Amino acid sequence: MKKRNMMQYIVPIGILMIFLGVMTVFIGSILMAGQQAEGGNKSSKSGVHVGVGGFIGPIPFGFANSKTALYAVIGLAVFTLIVWLILRYTM
Repeated sequence: MKKRNMMQYIVPIGILMIFLGVMTVFIGSILMAGQQAEGGNKSSKSGVHVGVGGFIGPIPFGFANSKTALYAVIGLAVFTLIVWLILRYTM
């Protein structure tokens, strides 16, 4: 397909990804508020895991303060790269 047809899909996919991200944060906030309202597990410590990722050229990278967050960031970066490659070479 032509490049113009690919561009028709990029914007809706971007908007969908932003919407899913906002919904994930919203649902997570509601679930955490529900746990705290119920009393939760007072003996356990909760922590914040932060991860940041991106691309330098075609190579995904990531930084995080825990292994789990790093794996999630790298996984999302690789997934994004695969989706981009599929869209790039099939359209």
